[in-house]
This record gives sequence, C-alpha cells and structure tokens, in this order.
Amino acid sequence: MTKKIITLALIVLSSASLLVSARDTSSFSEEKRTQNMPTVTTSSTETSGPSSSQSTQKSTLPRQTSEKSDNNRRQTTTSTKAASLSATLNLNGMTWQKNTATGSDVNIGVAYQSKSDVIFNWQYYDISNKKWVTINSNTASNWITFKAPHAGDYLIHVYGTTTEGETKEYVIGWTVEPETVNLKGMTWQILEKNASKANVGVAYTSNSKLTFTWQYYDITKKEWQIVAKDTTSNWMTFALPHTGEYLIHVESRTESGKTATYTIGWQVAAETVNLKGMTWQIMANDLTNSNFGMAYETNTSLTYNWQYYDVSRKAWYTIIDQTPSNWVTFSAPHVGQYLIRVEAKTPNGLTKEYVMGWDEKSRHQVISDGTILGNDSQKTSKLIAHRGNSSSAPENTTAAFALAKGAYGVETDILLTKDHHWVISHDSTVDRMTNGSGKISDLTLAQIKNLRIDNGVNIQNFPGLKIATLEEYLTIMNQIGTRPVIEIKEGPDRITPSDIENLLHALSTYNLTDQALIISFYLDDLKLVYQQNQTLEMSLLYAGNFTKVQFDALIKEMPNTGLDINDALISPEVSNLLHENGRKVGIWTTPLRLVNRYLNLGIDYFTTDHLK
Repeated sequence: MTKKIITLALIVLSSASLLVSARDTSSFSEEKRTQNMPTVTTSSTETSGPSSSQSTQKSTLPRQTSEKSDNNRRQTTTSTKAASLSATLNLNGMTWQKNTATGSDVNIGVAYQSKSDVIFNWQYYDISNKKWVTINSNTASNWITFKAPHAGDYLIHVYGTTTEGETKEYVIGWTVEPETVNLKGMTWQILEKNASKANVGVAYTSNSKLTFTWQYYDITKKEWQIVAKDTTSNWMTFALPHTGEYLIHVESRTESGKTATYTIGWQVAAETVNLKGMTWQIMANDLTNSNFGMAYETNTSLTYNWQYYDVSRKAWYTIIDQTPSNWVTFSAPHVGQYLIRVEAKTPNGLTKEYVMGWDEKSRHQVISDGTILGNDSQKTSKLIAHRGNSSSAPENTTAAFALAKGAYGVETDILLTKDHHWVISHDSTVDRMTNGSGKISDLTLAQIKNLRIDNGVNIQNFPGLKIATLEEYLTIMNQIGTRPVIEIKEGPDRITPSDIENLLHALSTYNLTDQALIISFYLDDLKLVYQQNQTLEMSLLYAGNFTKVQFDALIKEMPNTGLDINDALISPEVSNLLHENGRKVGIWTTPLRLVNRYLNLGIDYFTTDHLK
C-alpha cells in the first residue's frame, strides 16, 4: 500500500492543477469535485458532514455534486468517465472549512458513495520536508481536522476501504499561507486639551489573530513605560505624566509569534491658563447672596480657590477651596465693601489669580409670610401679588391665585355682571382675555362662564381656564392662607348698596372679613363700604400728588382708610403724613428688585407683578 500511495503522490505533485491555495479554496473545490466524480449507475446512499460516522446512512458533504439514486432511476455526474457497474465505493471529492485565515487549521471532508460501511485513513504529505504524516487511521468519519505544522504546500490524502475490501483514494493539494501583519498607521482622539490624555489606535491588516503591547517612551526621563501587554485591542488610552515629548509605540504579534511595530512622536503641550474677567448674578429674592463666575481659557483642567476680603475688618476669608467650578456663591456678612479673589490652578501647579471689588448694598429678602426684609434696615413691608402670580400664569385667574402662595396678600379686580354677580376681571370687557367679546356689564354670569380664557402668560400650560367668580377667588385665598386684596372696579354710577352687601356677605361666608383689604380708585365706592362696615380695612388708590389738603378732603373722615399710591409719586412727606395719622401706605406696581428704594420710607404694602 505504501508504494501505491507514494506513486500517487508523485503523480499529483507533477500536476500543478492539484495544488490548491488556501486563498482560493472554493473554486478549486468545485473544479476537483468535477474532475474526480465518476458516473454512478447503482443505487446508493450519500453521506456528508463533520459528524457523519454511521455506515448505514451516508449523506453528501455541503455543496457536493454526488448523486442519490434508486433502482428505478439512473443518474449521472458531469464526469465523462463512467464508473464500473460493479463499483460499490466512490470518493466524489473533498470540501473544507477553514478555522484560521491562513489555512493552518482546517476541517476537511470527503464525499463518497458506498453500499457498505467504509473505513477511512487520512494522511498529509509535507512537501517542504518530503514526508508523509498520518492524521487519522481506521476511522469511520469522513471528516478530519488538519493542523499544519508550518506554512507551505501539502497534499491531503484519504483512502477508504469497504468491509468487502474495496479501496478508493482521493488527494488534493493544500497551501498554508504565512501569517501576515501590516501596521498601517496610528490615529488618536485627544481627551485633554494639552494632549496629556488621549485614545490612540493603530490601523492594521492581518490574516491572523493579533495581540498588542502598548508602550510610551518618556524622552525627558529616557525610559520606557508599558501601558498594556498582550491585549487584543488595537486601541489604548494614554495618560502621560507631564509636559514634554514622548514616543507612542505598539508591537503586534501573530499567533505564531510574528511581530510588527509602529511608533509615532507625541507632545504634551505646556499648561496654559488665562483668567479673562469676572461676571456676577445678584440672586433674586435673597438678602445678601450673589453668584460670581470666572471667564477663562486653558488647555487643561483647573481647580479654583475662592476668597473674599472684608475691607471694614481688614481680613481675608475663604469661600471655598479646591473646587472644579468656575462659579461660586458669595454670602456677604453685612453691607459694605469687599474684594472677591479667585486663584486657578492646573494639575501641574501653574496658577493665575483675579481680583475685583464688590460693594454690598442694601438688599431684601422675602420670608414665608410675605414679609419683605431689608438687609440693613429694621423696617419691613408686605408683599402683595398683583392680579395673582401674573408673571407665571394668566392674570386674575384661579391658576395665578394658586401660584401666589407665600405672598402676604393677593390683589384682584372685581366687576358686576348684567345680573349683578361679582366676577374677577381687570378689564371692563372680555375681549382681551377670552374667546368672547363685549362688556361684562352686558353679559350674564351664565354667558361669561361659557367663555374660555385664551390669552395670558404661559396660557398653553393652563387649558380650560374661565373667568372666576368672587367666591372662587375667596376659596383659593383660604386654601393658600393669603390675605384677599380686592379692588372694586365698578364705578358709583352702577354699584348699589345691595352689591356692597353681597360683597361683605361673601367675605363673611368665607371668614375673611377681618383679613380683607378693600381698595378702589373710587372714593364713593369706599364710602359705601364704610357705611356698612366701619372696621373693614380699606385703601384709596391714588395717582397724583398727595398732600394734607387731599388727606383732609378724601379720607380723614374714614379712620380705617389708608393710601395706595403710584411708586413714582411716593415721598417721605406723604409716608410721614399717613403714618402720623395712623394710616397705612402702599405703593404700586413696583419691580421687587427696587424694593430697597422704599423700605426706609416705611412702606406698609408693596404691590408687584414679580414675586421673585
């Protein structure tokens, strides 16, 4: 048998067409199957697949051209040479499945036809070493795994023997490519502006699995530092320790130990920091807090040390140390002059500082009961929300009233419908705020309730709002625990004592008579109220110059009536006149940020559109 195999091997070696490259296996496979496939005229069962070892059922290998026939059907292959009618074993060709790209590890199978069990003997011939090596002998499997000892050309040989002793053989050539690796260049993603930290990747081509060893060379210190060894990733994160020049180096290694390297130069820039100036934000509705921010340019990360210098005490104080934020909140301990100082530091200790002056002036704070405090005055005022929280929701609506919690009082406007119900509206018509039109005095309560409010601040957030009644307003005042401040907008030509009686009855029903403040531009309206209730607090709205003459003529005879005056017309003289006569004074409609202008005047009520 050995002599026969060697003779066949020499024949195959002499035919260049039998040597197959692992890079072109599919075309060779199809070709050889055709060349070695005899015509079959007998009934047979085909066998294939890596796990096929049963002699009673043999199927073809994947993509085989072998045929299955029975006694009633004759089949032929593309071969021009007919098989013997007495043949019971035919080897119809080989197929394979590479486990490595080079072909060094491959599963190889032989397609066959047989009427009986077949035993296979597998060998390979190492052409470079000129010797045969047994892969597997006396096996029932028509599949084997071939692991080549090195790159080069081989013959893969199989012969099958039936239980009756009939033997057939098949040989193909096989080429195992040398492992290749080519490092084509590096790319990177800088993570720090000065390039001290970066993700670095190497592009490559290879027909083998690779491992990578990453290093950098510190040119300043003249030493190598391994970042990662034998990793499968062609990307690595480098965190370089200091400013200076480096080499970034990668070595790739194939499974058999073949290596390739690639190196690039790298520079970590010197740290830079430039502090460009401070900005600030005085915190609304707060007594002494301000936010300070530092504008800067840098190519690295920074930490900040914030301090202030109290000029009156001639001492420095720390606000916060070692913070990554270029913003800080400064709470001044008192009114006066200060220096605000910031020091910015890089990771390697480069520092820059910036200083600016700060004058802490009188400011205010609104506490939970709606009292406004000044930071250098013992005098206070009471915050009244104009038409509810009208900076957050449509004015004079249930939504605006509910959002006014925290104010001392909530101001609103009331008008009479055609059927003499009090409703909430600043305007005498419904045109501006609703989807309707017409005067309120010409519409019944039922008609008004059919309208929808479709205008106002943030209206999109409050669908379904309707004009509220006086009773709905008072309900919310009880819910949020806030004082009702009610402006009567109806003039004396239409209002009646019965209407005032209904107003006072509603206040009594909701237990708000003692808390209510009634205001109006119409003195006659206030007199009608006074005639029915001499204890209810009232205030005359006024937009002109107010003197003792006006006081004597207008409100002297109503002891519970004060003055609510436009803020542009208030003066120490007006405030003193009213306070000397036991009356309260309010101003309208003033931005909250300007409250300190008026606190020293002893203002009792401060009406504003903006609660913060």
